[in-house]
Formats: sequence, C-alpha cells, structure tokens
Amino acid sequence: MPPSGTTPDRKARIPFLQEGVACQLRFDPTTPPGLRLAPAADIPYDSQEAPNRNVAQGNAALPGADRFEPPVFRRCERELTYRTADYLDLLCTYSGTLALAPAARAGLLDCIGTLIDTRHAGRVTKRYLTELRLAVRR
Repeated sequence: MPPSGTTPDRKARIPFLQEGVACQLRFDPTTPPGLRLAPAADIPYDSQEAPNRNVAQGNAALPGADRFEPPVFRRCERELTYRTADYLDLLCTYSGTLALAPAARAGLLDCIGTLIDTRHAGRVTKRYLTELRLAVRR
C-alpha cells in the first residue's frame, strides 16, 4: 500500500483489474472475454477522431450542430481509492450489477470483496476518465 497521499502506479493496479475481471467473467455472462483497462490515450474521443484535432464532424450528430463552431475536446483523468465496503456499494449502482440475478450479484460482490480484502489490503483505486466537448455558438 503506498503512503497516504500518493497514488499507486498503473502496474500496481493491474493485478486487481485482472483478478476483478476474473470475478466478472465468473458471475456476469455479459462480460466480454479479454476485457482490460485501456490507457486514456487509446480510448477514442466522442468524435471518434484522434486527440488534439479540431474536428468539424465532432458535432455532426447533434441536433442544431450547424449553429456551432467545431468542438474542442478536453479530458480529465482522476483516480479515487475506495475501501472494500465503499467499492462494493459503488458496484451496486452500476446497471450491469443491478441487472444480474440476485445469486450472481451476491457471488460477484463476494468475489470482488474477498479479492480486495485478501490481496489488496482492503483498498482499491479506480481510474475515471471524463470528457468535455466545448463548442462556441456561431
């Protein structure tokens, strides 16, 4: 466990992610095989274009897009660390978890909770990526 106020590096998070996917594959039949965490740079922007490009078609699918300049995209990455109970509470808000049959949901939560408590000192860090699309009115 890193000292308080520091963030575990990506390599330190990989074992939990891989083990967590094993729990998902076991209890959630909709989990795609080979699921992995992609670096933010590998995730396409909502425009489906490359980063750092001013893309005219980035607004094309939006109603009234012709009234705006081409959008600019901004991204923010952040990591939050959760204790086991808090992480399991978070998982219970996800539609995929809610859609599981009660026995499968209980199995998934037990599997992930046990994983966090026994192999990751009762804490897990989750990465979030937020994207903002900015477009100026013409």
